[in-house]
Amino acid sequence: MALTFLQPQNPYIFISYRRADTNPIVGRITDRLTDHFGKARVFRDVENLTSGARYRTSIGDALTRCDILLAIIGPHWAGFPQLHDPTDLMRTEIETALRRSVAVVPVLVEGAEMPTADQLPKSLRALTEFHAASIRSDRDFNPHMLELIETIESHTRFTPLQAFIRSIQTHPVGSATVSGGAMIAALAFVGWVLLGRDAIDDRQMQAAAQECNRDLAFDCARRGGIFGAPSALAALRACKAPRFVRSDEPTVQWKDIWTTSVFSFQPGGGGPGGGRDDDELKVGGWGDWYFTLIQFGVPPAQRRSQFAALALYSKESEGASVSINLDRLISRWDFPKGGTLWWKDRPGQRTVTTDPLPAPKKEAWYIIDITSLVNDWVGGKFENFGLQLRPTHEFGSFVFFVSSDAPDKSKIPRLVFCD
Repeated sequence: MALTFLQPQNPYIFISYRRADTNPIVGRITDRLTDHFGKARVFRDVENLTSGARYRTSIGDALTRCDILLAIIGPHWAGFPQLHDPTDLMRTEIETALRRSVAVVPVLVEGAEMPTADQLPKSLRALTEFHAASIRSDRDFNPHMLELIETIESHTRFTPLQAFIRSIQTHPVGSATVSGGAMIAALAFVGWVLLGRDAIDDRQMQAAAQECNRDLAFDCARRGGIFGAPSALAALRACKAPRFVRSDEPTVQWKDIWTTSVFSFQPGGGGPGGGRDDDELKVGGWGDWYFTLIQFGVPPAQRRSQFAALALYSKESEGASVSINLDRLISRWDFPKGGTLWWKDRPGQRTVTTDPLPAPKKEAWYIIDITSLVNDWVGGKFENFGLQLRPTHEFGSFVFFVSSDAPDKSKIPRLVFCD
């Protein structure tokens, strides 16, 4: 039996739009998504329907298979009278996605604004509850598309085994009939190849995440209960006996704060402020940048580490999460307890990561590899002024980590050391 169809597949994306309102830019969006995810994974009616195909039947079939629907909203989208016609095809597409609890992303194009609930028929009003992406056809098109692609991926991440199962469900095997036993054997074999002997299915990972959320420990983390870059997760699993050190441990003299790049939204609680020492650590932005600064003393007995990491708990928040860069701080910084760190006093930094770290999952632990940083501090190569977590863009995505000041001490930051 040929195994070419067993390759993990990208999410199936359905593009819903009204030609009279958004047709030119929809073509550019479709082309960019096709380049990234593959032509077979992006459905747009004029691209995918062949001559003689029954229009509504084909659209309905695509909707049953989609993982995410992009509702493209132009400047006149809410003003078309067809929107209030129950037989309108575009309206039916969005209604179907909402009914099936498919991930839906409103995409505002060419300066369009999100319609209000009273502008929409009752069956579409749930659309206003979703965080929207914005795309313009000017010089901002490329960064806006990168943000949209990241949003799609954050909504539709599959484990390798899930991706494999989806490929079985959605890809025709061919004319030959595969017996149930052969299929089970193929599933078992490919699952072993993709995930290794210590493979864990998605239900086990969810159980491990719930266990870690109650009490973060090595056993639940090793079973898939913590999220992060694949290299960091692999290094953690390779540890024999890692040590978890909480941020309230007196010996580490922990301090953390979030701050901004310029004055905006009065984040410091008033004035042309920059940040706060409170129970959250913010990373992200919308025209402004939110940074998290963390400093801790390496435990006195700590030698050079095989692996060192920072574990942070990501809270629930609206909208998409944001990918992160890690920086080394190169100057001293401080703040009065309970006060603010002004944006103009933010310390200098040097980039540590060459590639962005993946966007954290929400309501889950997130691990960041800081091995090189810790070893440089221990070895005396650099003075330890701490680190900075910086968003890779400021297009409206955020992550809110629990800080060391949170009342719930089960979610405060941890350090992880493996000698």
